[in-house]
Amino acid sequence: MKVYEGKIADDYRNKFVQSFVNCESAYFKDHIQILQEFADGDCYVGYLWDCLKNPIVDSEENVLKRIETTKEPLLVIWDIHSCDQIFIPNYWKYPKHAVLEMNYEEYVRVQPSLPEDHYVFTAEYKWAVALTHEEVDFKRWCLFVEA
Repeated sequence: MKVYEGKIADDYRNKFVQSFVNCESAYFKDHIQILQEFADGDCYVGYLWDCLKNPIVDSEENVLKRIETTKEPLLVIWDIHSCDQIFIPNYWKYPKHAVLEMNYEEYVRVQPSLPEDHYVFTAEYKWAVALTHEEVDFKRWCLFVEA
């Protein structure tokens, strides 16, 4: 697994947003684009999955199957939230602005250490999945989106 920080991570994140996020939505403009100052730096208060372009609700099982069958490297990001708003002790296992690159086996191994809401996509930006903390009918709410 590789952990990217700095400009490389920023470039991956920006390309993710350009490829999969509706930056014209009111939600994006109000909850993500405008950063707020917190004790641990500037963060946004929304979730990228709330403004994905044409998302399809999918089961966690299908999302994990998609991840498993991908042969190219996987990239993983999460929302840039503040520790002031997350009340789970020891929540951040990786630098907050980092992007992780890994294969499926590594993903399975590190998934328990990832933020509950995270996004998995390929380096070719063909598709992305969002695994959220939300549940519908006692099942984790996941989304699939194509570029």
